[in-house]
Amino acid sequence: MEMLLCSNTESEFEAQFLRNLNPLKQTPGPERTYALPEETGKGYYRSMPVAGGVKLNWMDMTFRETQDIRSEARFFHSEFNYCIEGAGVIEVNGILFDGPITSGHVQFLCGSHAAGVLQIPANKRILQLSMELSPLFWQRMEIDPDSRFGRGLFMLDDDTGIKSARIVDEILGCPYQAYARRLYLEGKTFELLALRLHVLMPAADAEKRAALSRWDVRAIQEAKRLIDRSLQNPPSLSRLARLAGINDFKLKLGFKQVYGTTVFGYVRQERMRIARNLLERGQCDVSEAACIVGYESLSSFARRFKKTYGYNPGQCKIK
Repeated sequence: MEMLLCSNTESEFEAQFLRNLNPLKQTPGPERTYALPEETGKGYYRSMPVAGGVKLNWMDMTFRETQDIRSEARFFHSEFNYCIEGAGVIEVNGILFDGPITSGHVQFLCGSHAAGVLQIPANKRILQLSMELSPLFWQRMEIDPDSRFGRGLFMLDDDTGIKSARIVDEILGCPYQAYARRLYLEGKTFELLALRLHVLMPAADAEKRAALSRWDVRAIQEAKRLIDRSLQNPPSLSRLARLAGINDFKLKLGFKQVYGTTVFGYVRQERMRIARNLLERGQCDVSEAACIVGYESLSSFARRFKKTYGYNPGQCKIK
């Protein structure tokens, strides 16, 4: 099953997304709740504007079939996305993320053009919370996103959000109703946002001035060797960093400096190279090649293969 979202404005983009959901009976106040249609799965999506250009969204969904959500947003957008429970594959502007796979995993995105694919497997619960930050919010904070994060798309993948877990639980379990609920949720949203910005700003500044020592380069080279030995099931970024003897933030930045691509971009690149070699040698069929290089979804493998080489894996000519 596939969902397509493409727009030049935030309101139109949101309207496209909500067309796939059923609005529930509205309660007094600004909070809106939508249900996933029964034929699609079960669960809900909820949204509430918060003072000062912030919007709080949370969702709890389980799809009957694997869901590919393809999107392209051609307007300024910034958000924190906090995973409570879930599994999936996320690709944004050609960068493949490890996916929101653990509680406390946080992603930050900021930019004016983002195109990506989110693949959610069937019968797997997705529970997450996000805070959208409008240009008004950054104006109130007296922060220029272009100068702080750059004019391109800025993304930060962070698995150190466990300190925020208490606040997230309090948001999801809000015990109040009506105006008290709104005040409580707004207060908790800003508390959570303060913690995330406390982590984000130093990280963004460090990215601009990151420099690698010779020991860092050796650790990054060791990380590449570890990846090469475990392409079918590579370690998570944090575990890879520990094994190589470097912190995960410097590994993410340094790997791109040394090899010209991200850690996950390299994994994807090598998987495709090995798969093509297997197919060209006639050593296996397409489904076997996908399995060998670590893809559980044949459609994801075929799509990535075609994007990499310009033709379908079934069109490989045996040499």
